[in-house]
Amino acid sequence: MDTDYSVIVAGYGPVGACAANLLGYYKIKSLVIDKEKEIYTLPRAITWDDECRRIIVPCNFADKIEIRKIRGIDHINGKGESFLKIRMAEEDRYEYQVGPTFMYQPEFEKAFRDNAETYDTNQFKLGFEVLSYEENKECINVEIKNLDTNTVQHVTTKYLIGADGANSIIRKKMGVKYKSFKYDEPWMCVDGFSNEDLECFKDVDAFQICDPKRSLTIINSVNNKFRFEIMIMPDDDLNEIQKEEVFYPFIAKYLKNRKFTFTRKAIYTFHSTSVDRWSKNNVFLVGDAAHQMPPFMGQGMNSGMRDVENLLWKLSGVISEKYSPSILKSYETERKYHAEKIIKASIAMGNIIMTPSPLKAFFRDIGIKIKSLTKKGKRSFYPGYSGIRLGDGLHNHPSERSHIFRYYFPSILLGDGSNKTTDDLLQKNFGIILNNFNKDVSISENNCNILNKIDFRILNFSKNYMKSNYSYFNYFKTSGRDLETYFNHFECDAVLLRPDKYIFDIINFDDNDNLDQIISDVIIQLKSKEIL
Repeated sequence: MDTDYSVIVAGYGPVGACAANLLGYYKIKSLVIDKEKEIYTLPRAITWDDECRRIIVPCNFADKIEIRKIRGIDHINGKGESFLKIRMAEEDRYEYQVGPTFMYQPEFEKAFRDNAETYDTNQFKLGFEVLSYEENKECINVEIKNLDTNTVQHVTTKYLIGADGANSIIRKKMGVKYKSFKYDEPWMCVDGFSNEDLECFKDVDAFQICDPKRSLTIINSVNNKFRFEIMIMPDDDLNEIQKEEVFYPFIAKYLKNRKFTFTRKAIYTFHSTSVDRWSKNNVFLVGDAAHQMPPFMGQGMNSGMRDVENLLWKLSGVISEKYSPSILKSYETERKYHAEKIIKASIAMGNIIMTPSPLKAFFRDIGIKIKSLTKKGKRSFYPGYSGIRLGDGLHNHPSERSHIFRYYFPSILLGDGSNKTTDDLLQKNFGIILNNFNKDVSISENNCNILNKIDFRILNFSKNYMKSNYSYFNYFKTSGRDLETYFNHFECDAVLLRPDKYIFDIINFDDNDNLDQIISDVIIQLKSKEIL
């Protein structure tokens, strides 16, 4: 049965807008629906990490988003002493650095929307509300209402994505249940700007004030925009604390009498939840519709974008008949595990920040200082930035290799003299990167046909000129050390990558192996996971 759309996305916040861009990139006929016609004008999310920036780089607008690289985060106890300072650059193993950045959400969302609306395959119904949907064997019938005219329409789709936030209509209709991690805390968020820098931000861009009397978070965002998050205490009057004369004393020492304009004050309770099912037949949940987490890792919106990336490379491959529909089952198993790991890490950091008594804070400081003596111990406090494996799914990650999460790409020099990155060449396709393979690089006709069907890419890191009969074969050189670091660290000869650049597997080959034999083994692996 022909449907009006291949995919309908309910929700056009940052996660829905990320989905819209990827759907446009994949040239999938899509409809995006949201009750609001305009972008919310005040910031909510503030952190965007480089891993998620990579998701939208092929859409060619990432450089239009203004960001501030986070140099570090300092944790200060009630005595004003630092007991845990994380400098992001120190945590990088590779020359290519992956880390968190700050952004200003209204401008961030505008860039996402502006680009999403350039794709001919995307359509939008803003000012429309999803009322319900019915799924049968042939399609999903979605009932929507025009909020201006109160008229009801019906549209059909093959797949429906619920990116409609914490109060998701799609989730409620699915009938799935929340699993609560029983960690719900009220805080007040105060946003503002100044014409001057704040002196406290000398070598870091965020402070966690971990004082049992009252915890604070202080963030140095882009263009002298700042955020203060103030923990609500049991005796606080929720109306009174939102008055500037009441909350200002909590942050005055950091402002140092600078002229400051406050643009937003909001009290919110953050939640820690994950639904028991992330999909049902051809209906999928992403972002806050599927999970919510405390803000202490800055990973709420980023986790939603990872959901979208994971789902849409699979969905696009199924729609284009590259891949078997059975791969869609892996969306929930891979992403649920990953998101819940970050939720638990966020809760653990929240417990550090909100230690309730001076005695517990004293032992907290000692324990953290001891654990921080090693880089591995310090890195464990922010596991989202050092690598969390996916749950079971389309990869061959044995437990001892669980720290292989995404391949870091270097700048490379192709045989024709042009500079690219491996992401430029792989795009969002399966591919293999070989380390100095100098044997026969011809591939059989049968294997070429299989690879061509899925646009498989082959890159060989070699100093010698090489030419293969396979059209998506490239050899390259690099002036950086990342590839050598990677292959030496994991003691492998090649790495097999998924379209989202997560590692499918690492590969070793024998001296007698030719490229066709290696590719035959790769095809067997892909078939074993029912991808082909």
